[in-house]
Amino acid sequence: MTTLIISLVGLLMLHFTMQKGFSRYVAEVEMQRLDVLVDGLANQYQRYGNWQDAMNASVRSGAVPYDRVKRRWLRYQYELAMRRSLKRRLEERYSRGNPAHGSYLENGSLVSPLSLAPLLMDDQDAGRAYLPPFQQSGPPPMMPGLDRLELGKRLVLYDAEGSYLAGLRAAEDLPKRSIKLNGKTIGYLGLQPALDPEDTLSVNFFSAQSRYLIWIGLSCFLVSAIVSSLLARNFRRPIGELLETASELTHGNYQQHIEIRRNDELGDLAQSINQLSTILYQHEQSRRQWVADTSHELRTPISVLQAQIEAMLDGVREATPAHLQGMQRQVLTLKKLVQDLNELAKADVGQLQCHFRLCNPWIIVLQEVESFEHKFAAKQLHVNLVPPTHEIELCIDPDRIRQVIANFLENTRRYTNDGGELALSVEINDNTWQLHVDDSPPGLSDEELERLGERFYRVDSSRNRATGGSGLGLALSRQIAEAHNGQILFDHSPLGGLRATLCLPIKPA
Repeated sequence: MTTLIISLVGLLMLHFTMQKGFSRYVAEVEMQRLDVLVDGLANQYQRYGNWQDAMNASVRSGAVPYDRVKRRWLRYQYELAMRRSLKRRLEERYSRGNPAHGSYLENGSLVSPLSLAPLLMDDQDAGRAYLPPFQQSGPPPMMPGLDRLELGKRLVLYDAEGSYLAGLRAAEDLPKRSIKLNGKTIGYLGLQPALDPEDTLSVNFFSAQSRYLIWIGLSCFLVSAIVSSLLARNFRRPIGELLETASELTHGNYQQHIEIRRNDELGDLAQSINQLSTILYQHEQSRRQWVADTSHELRTPISVLQAQIEAMLDGVREATPAHLQGMQRQVLTLKKLVQDLNELAKADVGQLQCHFRLCNPWIIVLQEVESFEHKFAAKQLHVNLVPPTHEIELCIDPDRIRQVIANFLENTRRYTNDGGELALSVEINDNTWQLHVDDSPPGLSDEELERLGERFYRVDSSRNRATGGSGLGLALSRQIAEAHNGQILFDHSPLGGLRATLCLPIKPA
């Protein structure tokens, strides 16, 4: 439709412009043939000093009506200019020794242009030429073929201000050519267009052109329709595949992918949808794993409590303090698990509460190491403390940081072999305060290091509770570090085990 509208508007404008400007264009082309006349008129003006005297000098008797002089003088000047131009061409041609060239037939016999030489005037005679007697109907007939376009009948002369002087009285808006003498404009020569848009020939010409333009417009519309159809098909097919894939994603089919290999925006959109599908699939798998792990972690202490309570109700086990303490340990485990889940849920929605204040984090490290002293002694772990080179205070939440350090120490106690080693050191640079917690073997593989910090992920795949926890401690520790604008990194320890690094910014949180 856009191409059709543009074509129609363009064709209408072209047709209108052709009707209005074609005849003027033809007249401007004809004006290029009037160089000799322009030069002759400039000579006449130079000879007499003004147009009035130039026209009066060509009249034998002063009784001649001036309006008739205006009508006939310019035409006669054109005839004189044409004769002068023809004489020059004949002289040049016959000076080269080719008298037969240029002859023409008149009354059945070959006539040489040299026989017409007496009718031609030289430049001096042209300036003194008189108009023929006004009793005649007009100037004497011109030589055959001298004015085939009848330019002399359509000439108009204007002065330097654009006022009419001589020639045909016609419309004001005519093609004009300036007449200059010594670089100064002394007048304008106008030419009435020979074509009339209203005559039969012009109407037929413009009608034929209109038909051609219509066919051109229809051809352009047809070609554009074909090209548009091909382009639309080229775009519609991948868009349909994108819609189909999006519909599959809304129905939960996150393994749906699009095979579109394009270098345009549709190709970029297809690649983005494929990436979105992969991310949604990973999130769905994580969600399912989260639900399964949560159910398992909750089910285990509940099952133990249920078995102990049923044993007491059946009389198999007595409600002794030892048995009640075992049940209490399961309740505490369940409470810790629920509390960790609650903290992680708050961190996911940005509601993890932290109460910041200035304090020395190394003091918190020493306090936690002291609280774990008896546990390390039970496994014969040797603790090596490397204090920082200088004390520094950070804007942190002491209880949350204490929770992270306690988690590091508990993991070390739980997974390090008996008789192993634990080292805690601090590294301070311009921007961060870093606590390195290194332990001795066993170590972890690179793949296991990448997964540390995932929820419910534990290195021991057997899920043995003799050594493994719930798998939420490191995940919650990462959330706490991020709430302090810091991070937790895992790497291989120089002691052969795991290095856990807590990075906290020195600038106020």
